[in-house]
Amino acid sequence: MQAREITKMGVLIAIGVALPYFFHFTGIPGQVFLPMHIPVLLGGFLLRSGGEVFLVGLILPILNFLISGRPVFPSLVAMMFELGVYGLSAFLFYQRLRWGILSSLVVALFLGRGAFILSSWILFSLLGRSFGLLPLLQTLFIVALPGILIQLVLIPLLVAALLKSRKESPRFF
Repeated sequence: MQAREITKMGVLIAIGVALPYFFHFTGIPGQVFLPMHIPVLLGGFLLRSGGEVFLVGLILPILNFLISGRPVFPSLVAMMFELGVYGLSAFLFYQRLRWGILSSLVVALFLGRGAFILSSWILFSLLGRSFGLLPLLQTLFIVALPGILIQLVLIPLLVAALLKSRKESPRFF
């Protein structure tokens, strides 16, 4: 791993800690605006290794929990997998399969939410708790709709701007 990639990971992790802290501090609900998701998704488009971005996704929920007590267990574990899959999926579809930014982002959002659902179901089963799919789907797709819309607008714009600054041509579709 090169120093440049480690630096990018550090910046993404710092953003991934600062944004949720700001939201918690101001009382804005994180599960509505999804501030921790933004740097992980960006990492999927900007980092040079799927392992690096998966690691960023795994680390962020743990760091945020240690700093703010959120996300709480068992969401903490499910978010580790969700964010890891977000970043890894965005990386694979955009950088390896050469899809566009928007199509890679949409697929990553669905795969990450699928990882959250699957890991929640497994975790609840292991804990002997009942698993409510409908309330979870409502939280992931209805409550989080503002955050999803922010991601669909903000991520392509940021990725395009950052790639253009590196003299690279972004692929949107």
